[in-house]
Amino acid sequence: MLAFSQTKSSEPLKSIDRLRKEATGPLQQYTVDVARLHMLYQLGERALAGEIAASCRQQETTYGFGSPLAARIGSHLSG
Repeated sequence: MLAFSQTKSSEPLKSIDRLRKEATGPLQQYTVDVARLHMLYQLGERALAGEIAASCRQQETTYGFGSPLAARIGSHLSG
């Protein structure tokens, strides 16, 4: 996330995708998804960000955790 915040490049997404595959539990997976959601939203990838936002909402419903960042981006995407 630090590299992304400095460069606004899509290159760190490769690391996020790899990290998502290595995440071992639902909270770790959700945390990586929120980071990916933020990055895609910042890059203007609204369609992909919408897919990740939907996945985050599903995880929130299933597991009961949430993120203000994911909620904020989700509301921007749906509004």
